[in-house]
Amino acid sequence: MEDNKEQTNIELMTCTALKSDLCGVILNHTEEEILTKFTPTKQMICDEDNLIHSGFIFNAANYAAMCLVNQPFSVTIGSEVEFLAPLEFEQEMHFVGVIKQSNNKKYEVRVIGNLLDIKIFEATFYIAIFDKQLFKLNFQE
Repeated sequence: MEDNKEQTNIELMTCTALKSDLCGVILNHTEEEILTKFTPTKQMICDEDNLIHSGFIFNAANYAAMCLVNQPFSVTIGSEVEFLAPLEFEQEMHFVGVIKQSNNKKYEVRVIGNLLDIKIFEATFYIAIFDKQLFKLNFQE
């Protein structure tokens, strides 16, 4: 596993097996905010103009949201997403995530993606927290 963290004092409890070339690296992580950097690879190019497929951008933003919540049995259950401009190969995005609302079982996380100082992505992720790993629950109990 690659180390997805550069500067953080918070131990990551979710998404620990993801590789940084797929989801980005954490630059700064506090309980209130996260900053990540996403650098696309050649495999993410979707056309002859070297544009990056939006699914990889979504994945990197969702990674930022999940890491901000940082709960071991968390699952993204919904999102509202706006892709405001495309990303090209060899361009680098930064994502800033903040928790807008939370309780013990559900979080609402706002993530903004910037290319240089230009906002090109905006989303709200809804993340549910479970007591056990979701697919290992015994529904017969």
